[in-house]
Amino acid sequence: MSYFLDESVDESQRQKEGCRSIDQMKKQSNYEDWDFYTIWTIDKNAEYPFPTLRENPRPVEPKLPCNHENTELQNAANATCTEAGYTGDVVCLDCGETVEAGETIDALGHDYVDHPAQAPTCISVGWEAYQTCTRCDYTNYAEKSVDPENHVNTQNVPETASTCIARGYTAGVYCNDCKQYISGHAEKTLAEHVWNNGEVLRAATCNQKGLVKYTCTADGCGETKTEETATAPNNHNYVSAVVAPTCTAQGYTAYTCTRCGDNYKDNYKAALGHADNNGDGYCDNGCGTQLTPTNPGRPSSSDKTCAYCGKVHPNNIIGMITSFFHSIAYIFARIFGTR
Repeated sequence: MSYFLDESVDESQRQKEGCRSIDQMKKQSNYEDWDFYTIWTIDKNAEYPFPTLRENPRPVEPKLPCNHENTELQNAANATCTEAGYTGDVVCLDCGETVEAGETIDALGHDYVDHPAQAPTCISVGWEAYQTCTRCDYTNYAEKSVDPENHVNTQNVPETASTCIARGYTAGVYCNDCKQYISGHAEKTLAEHVWNNGEVLRAATCNQKGLVKYTCTADGCGETKTEETATAPNNHNYVSAVVAPTCTAQGYTAYTCTRCGDNYKDNYKAALGHADNNGDGYCDNGCGTQLTPTNPGRPSSSDKTCAYCGKVHPNNIIGMITSFFHSIAYIFARIFGTR
């Protein structure tokens, strides 16, 4: 029988087809009906200690019956989950005869362990329910890809209010695994400033608008703004002037605004009226008006009604001369009673 080296097949196939593993090729007992006494030999010190022909074959000697006292178990193989095993052959090391042939051992089959399914999450893979074997590396594990929509470690985040310097957010749900908001948490607009009552930088007047500075009182803000206020129609800066009454005109106090020119009068005083306290026929209140004379000794002046002729002389040289002579005539007339 021929033998050849092939390690790609299992033990049972080697026994049937004559192929051997490297270790089997090194042992005489694995070569059935080969004569290692006269023809073949195995040099255990060679690089490849496989059977070779003897250089000087020994003469054939009659074989004596072997009592098979020196035996060993060869070609034994354990059964696995998917491959049959072999109990092994009892081989005589002296004569190479198989004393007792082995038997095939059925494959064991898998010793299954069940594993539950695991759903994938937003950061980790999952798998279907699967099995493994306690004796070998068998598994029917099938992985599922990460599911970015399956968030299992979440927390509710309450709404935050906006201020005038920081935006707030609506309530939301936050994933602690993928570190992102999965719902809500919408940004709000900034809140309005909280303005104080303002500081008057310039008061409004009758002809000028006012200016007020406002400061935001919210924590951390301090924003300011200035606004003009409307003019104040009644905020005048009046100066007063007293006009004294005369004989024929009433007196009053006149008020005039230095900014816009607005004016008004009050504190009216009645007109004094004419008064001839000394009886000279002329008003004593300063207007010089000729009154009904109680003392005819005083002639009229040139610009008054002439007491002699009843006319008003012009205020010139001729009128003055005429007034002078009429005054003399008036005096004589009064003395001598001619008039």
